[in-house]
Amino acid sequence: MRHHLIAGAAIGLASAAPAMAQDCAGLQDMGLGAGTVSAAAAVEAGALQIPGRDGVQTLADAPALCRIEARLSSEEGSDIGMELWLPEPEAWNGRFVVVGNGGFAGSISHGAMAGPLAAGYAVASTDTGHEGGADASFALEEPAFFDFAYRAVHETAAASKEVIGSYYEGELEESYFTGCSTGGRQALTAAARYPEDFDGIVAGAAAVNGARLHAQQVFTGLVGMDGGQSVLTDEDYAAIAQSTLDACDMNDGVADGVIENPLACEPDLAAAGLSGEKLETAEALYTGPLDASGAPLFHGYAPGSEGTWFALRGEAPLIVASDFFRIFVHGDESWSWEGFDPEAEIANATSIADTIGAESADLSEFFSAGGKLIMYHGWADPGISPYNSIAFYEDIRAESSGAEEAARLFMVPGMGHCGGGPGPTSFDMLSAIDGWVTEGAAPEVIPAAHLTEGVADRTRILCPFPQVATYSGEGDNSDAANFSCQMPGE
Repeated sequence: MRHHLIAGAAIGLASAAPAMAQDCAGLQDMGLGAGTVSAAAAVEAGALQIPGRDGVQTLADAPALCRIEARLSSEEGSDIGMELWLPEPEAWNGRFVVVGNGGFAGSISHGAMAGPLAAGYAVASTDTGHEGGADASFALEEPAFFDFAYRAVHETAAASKEVIGSYYEGELEESYFTGCSTGGRQALTAAARYPEDFDGIVAGAAAVNGARLHAQQVFTGLVGMDGGQSVLTDEDYAAIAQSTLDACDMNDGVADGVIENPLACEPDLAAAGLSGEKLETAEALYTGPLDASGAPLFHGYAPGSEGTWFALRGEAPLIVASDFFRIFVHGDESWSWEGFDPEAEIANATSIADTIGAESADLSEFFSAGGKLIMYHGWADPGISPYNSIAFYEDIRAESSGAEEAARLFMVPGMGHCGGGPGPTSFDMLSAIDGWVTEGAAPEVIPAAHLTEGVADRTRILCPFPQVATYSGEGDNSDAANFSCQMPGE
């Protein structure tokens, strides 16, 4: 644990609300190592109104907090925005968490901050050094590129700890990071580059191996198009999904509309009635891009994800994928994805691969410092292949001293990109990593549930990879109590 002694007598545990408001406001203009607190205000419990680029976001039932905004700079020309939400002293659990971003970021992840705040954590988020939307043109300016790549999360963590030290009495006990997609990349980048920043890290559907990942995403967008039209229709997607489910749903002994272990599933495309170009397209989506010799360049998608493939349709590849090459690799706004060659473009990305692609799997320093890592990924993810997380996890275990004791991967059956889908997609990874760090025992299972209109109608356990949740054969098969984690084939 990286305990942080907190200097000063900023506020007592029994302080009244008016005192909290005064002490919170007193943080205004506080100097930080990399910047300044630009706003500090006490906010009463209730609905929290957050203005943003897409209008006002309302977070219902927020607890009372001290809301901090700050501007940070990692070098000349850098401008990193961040927010830190501090629970009332009597509600604080002594812990701190930074939440990650999605896509190209460009805004504070307010929605992701609400849960940790309600659970008693001091919680921070960053815009990663720019304000923007879907495109990556911000990265044409070098400071913004490096801030997005890795510096903003580090500076946000450091600045937040300074503010926490001025606001609370006592000791900051543990610090965590949790994020999915881009947030998963941020998580693993933080572990590799700044091994002392966090005691525990949660990395979901991590956008690591960025050059190959984004090449596969562009490839996916192109392979399914013919003259600007999708080769596969909505009916084709539905037929592929149903035929695969018919072939593999009962592999785990339960007909629940979810493929528990796609690694043991062989899709039946003949049963889907595909032939010709449609058959070739579906096979390519499972296989992924190949090099000139026919060897895989990156992973394809897993059986059970077919129902979400429609999200890959469009007149152009995903902008987050094409802009990786247009801006990050070529630095040329006129570059076009037309005629895209995955093998050549992966080679072109070599110089920036680890800077933005998070390709280093050696986390020995993080584990040596006592850090713990939980990775997770939805098997039905149509955005980032779940095989990417499996491969990276196996690389971590092969390259990092201490990984066997300090890293775990949990695959989520039937979950799409960072959530959604027919599987058990409601779970609490922050509590899992917190419990591991504070109690010393790695999680043997993660409780999970499928929700319908916010109510759990099926519970299940998530198992440490490569184990899978296995039905006992007796009792309610919608109750997690009747499942255990087993190695495949046992």
